[in-house]
Amino acid sequence: MNIVDVHTHIFPVDRAQKAVNHLEDYYGFQVKCQGILAELEREIDKANLDKAILNVVALIPESVQCINNWLMSLDSSNLIKFGALHPEYKNLEEEVARLKKAGIKGIKLHADFQNFDLLSEDAYAMYEALGEDFVILFHIGDNSENLHNQSTTPSKLAQVIEDFTDLKVIAAHLGGFQMWAEAKKSLIGKDIYIDTSNTYHYLSNKEMESLIKEHGIDKVLFGSDYPLTNPATAIQELQQLELTSQELEKILGQNALDLLAELDVDRSGSD
Repeated sequence: MNIVDVHTHIFPVDRAQKAVNHLEDYYGFQVKCQGILAELEREIDKANLDKAILNVVALIPESVQCINNWLMSLDSSNLIKFGALHPEYKNLEEEVARLKKAGIKGIKLHADFQNFDLLSEDAYAMYEALGEDFVILFHIGDNSENLHNQSTTPSKLAQVIEDFTDLKVIAAHLGGFQMWAEAKKSLIGKDIYIDTSNTYHYLSNKEMESLIKEHGIDKVLFGSDYPLTNPATAIQELQQLELTSQELEKILGQNALDLLAELDVDRSGSD
């Protein structure tokens, strides 16, 4: 069975501890992984992954090019790279063209961390620039206690996909972290992908099974959200659900491989 983890993150070694500390403060639990390339590669081996998709995020517009330069410099045959954009970045179309030339066909957006609204004019210009050639992995949902949680709601993403019908979308965290009731109303069953990342400790098995099956097995992707969880543990948690072997095979890898093939992503190795 080919297994693809669509939702992982790492950081430069000199910034990783600070980034992990921020994640711990934000989500309110201990992060046991380091969030660096060497550890992620070890975790990929332990979990027998075929590939892991590495996602990077530009917290401010000025960091977009620098982060993508770092991403492109990483030498790992285990990784498929999703780049960084920010809707307020001045050279947006040029950066989109540069990513495409480098063979990068995915973007990760975390509007809450990046401090923008999914429905803003700048965000809409970014979606237009990306078109149907990229897939966007959106962080969706948030803890209601966080101040900026209104920028990443499932209902706002539902509006985006209504306005951009050709946009390829992955809604992380089964469509809305800690907003699963709204996700069920707004996103579940729509023609988008959802991933399983960072959901196991918040939803019961029955709740996860219901969301996955109502959305449709063919549009669900496996994600660990490393360094929040290591891939092997996330696989074990997914295997505890009442899913057939064929359903597990699709979620753990085949659906992601089909999406990557649709995007014409080279899976042979590093850039």
